[in-house]
Amino acid sequence: MKKIRLPIGNLSTVAIGNPHAVQAIEKLINALSEDNVLCIYGLCGVGKTHLIELTKVALLESGVLENEIVHIDAEEWIRRMVAALKRNRMSEFKVEFDAAKYVIIEDIQYYFYKSRSQEEFLQFVKRAKRLNISIIVTSSSNPLEQCDTAAINEHLISRLCSGVLVPLIGPAGNVKKEFIINYAGELSLGLSELVLDCICCNANDNYFELLGVLNTINLYHSVGNGVDITISDLRMLFPNWCF
Repeated sequence: MKKIRLPIGNLSTVAIGNPHAVQAIEKLINALSEDNVLCIYGLCGVGKTHLIELTKVALLESGVLENEIVHIDAEEWIRRMVAALKRNRMSEFKVEFDAAKYVIIEDIQYYFYKSRSQEEFLQFVKRAKRLNISIIVTSSSNPLEQCDTAAINEHLISRLCSGVLVPLIGPAGNVKKEFIINYAGELSLGLSELVLDCICCNANDNYFELLGVLNTINLYHSVGNGVDITISDLRMLFPNWCF
């Protein structure tokens, strides 16, 4: 069987900047990992959802059927579980996940302080091992570093600890600069080296913030009839930056 690889491409700076995460995902979806659970964690804006979308594309392009992939965020998972409990239809709720080959759950930090949700998820993880289901979860923080013992079930922590945990880092250095150049190119924005360095130095290592900065510049650029952006423009648009 042909090895499944993520379709990284030239614009995927998230993947390029996190080769360890790409390697962990590819090992899991190719059944080369010793465990069937992978947890990717990092702050909002570092690219977790982007990597998940790349993973789904890779699976579908390899021939995995859409109904063999369950992709859901933890809040929706909890909502559906509660609805199933109220209607006494938990068996139906479990079937959808047990029938999949790949289950992706985003933002599992929403399970914190919800003991029934954690217990149900833990039971699914145990069944998934027996059913050869690969699980990828994302979290805004490392679940193992949760200081409040009331937040997360110790058995769930133990299970996640026995799997693979991979931190995701935001755009920094050349990766950050490459992302800015690529997105500016999509917007047809010409940025001088001085302006580019100024953005790199002042904007945080966060994809959402970089998108916001470049979209703001693009709006100003379009209103200004396409005149090149200068440092003076940045001073006006972002007065709290250091120049």
